[in-house]
Amino acid sequence: METNKETTCWHCLIGEALKNLLEPVGIEVRSEVQVVSAPPKADLILIQRKSQGWTPEQRVRLADGLRDLEADHILIELKITESLNENALAQLSVYDHLYLDSAKLQRHQLQSVLISAKTPERKFLERFAFAPVGLEGIHESKPLWGGVLRLILLNRTGVEPLVRTTFESSN
Repeated sequence: METNKETTCWHCLIGEALKNLLEPVGIEVRSEVQVVSAPPKADLILIQRKSQGWTPEQRVRLADGLRDLEADHILIELKITESLNENALAQLSVYDHLYLDSAKLQRHQLQSVLISAKTPERKFLERFAFAPVGLEGIHESKPLWGGVLRLILLNRTGVEPLVRTTFESSN
């Protein structure tokens, strides 16, 4: 049995009411607001397994910090030349939320990872509650809105030579 799930556009209804109340006195009200100039396309890497569970052959090819993850989808943001900052964390959190929603995943199916070539100051790690997990250079933080954000610091792990080799061979 198919159910037709219609949702009420509350912001449209309230927007219309506000428009009727406020526009006569010179206040513009819009209920559909474009927040980006074009549909966003994120500069991310998505690693997604095709079968149930990661195989040993797949795990051995994944880098340190990714190999131990259980999620079906791994969303990766790279900060190779840029310093890690609050904006990068906020951006990845937004991507995490949007991808989780658009792919219709449950929280345990998605893991977001930020890979940084530059190690942030200890104060930054403490401020965002990043704690070391597993191998050196791997940290995790649990944002208040859910999930776990993994941070891989390339210059603190054995991953850096692999990344350098990849970039050097592509140039």
